Amino acid sequence: YSFRNMIDNETSSVPIIACEHWRETVNYVCDVRLAKSDLMKTFETDEVLIDFSAIEHEHDPIWEKYEQHYGPHDIFTQHRESNDDDHLSKRAILAWKFIADRPVHEKSIAVVSHSAFFMHVFTRLGLIQYQDQHAEELMTSSRFDNCEMRSVAFDVI
Repeated sequence: YSFRNMIDNETSSVPIIACEHWRETVNYVCDVRLAKSDLMKTFETDEVLIDFSAIEHEHDPIWEKYEQHYGPHDIFTQHRESNDDDHLSKRAILAWKFIADRPVHEKSIAVVSHSAFFMHVFTRLGLIQYQDQHAEELMTSSRFDNCEMRSVAFDVI
């Protein structure tokens, strides 16, 4: 079963868009994003079309910011972005704005990211107002498992 079986861009109007804002928290060298051109070579094929236009910078601007602040990873091996709630909040707001700015006909949107970023967004940063206790428990009561999917309805205001 391949990714192409899940979605065929040639016959579907479902866009696949890479968005810098929804990426994992940037703490360790494993969190460094590949260069945009390398991402495009790796993931853009004739079978699946991915829109990389929302990735503005060729190289990872978040990693570069923290490397300038803390130094190289072999010198500073602790959390970087996860200790910077101000930056994480700004990035999370940009992530939600990216969703809010999608065309109105896109009503069902799958956001694929990493558990640490999701947990910051849905718990620590205080950006989410839950209107439903079940949704709040679903999104905050436990860590995300590997490849776990959670589904909620939301409004970006």
